[in-house]
Amino acid sequence: MHDIPGFVDTRYRLLQLRSNNRNNWIAFAIAHHLDGNHELCVQILSAYESTLDEIPASEAYEHSELLSYKALVLAEGEQAGAALALLDKEQVRRRSQMTSTISTPYEGSPGREAPPVIEGWDSS
Repeated sequence: MHDIPGFVDTRYRLLQLRSNNRNNWIAFAIAHHLDGNHELCVQILSAYESTLDEIPASEAYEHSELLSYKALVLAEGEQAGAALALLDKEQVRRRSQMTSTISTPYEGSPGREAPPVIEGWDSS
């Protein structure tokens, strides 16, 4: 992409026109990420999250992907501690919503390996 500042401006204008569209929020955040402005990208994603009253079960996967992206941006912006804190917070929130114990795919499954361990993150 040759004109990233133009992309940022276009995404901002589209967000102004249709601020109720999730795609416009995410595209505006991505534009700032591509422009190297990690902090503003995270602020935009947080602002979008603040507009959500409750995440419906049908959108839980998409929301978890959004939080994963937010953690990635934090880590790229040299805020690894904040990224780990976000992942820990999300893990606790998800656990509190679970009604039954579900084993992970690699537990007790021959031929499956555990996911890589992120240093400093307690996965228990």
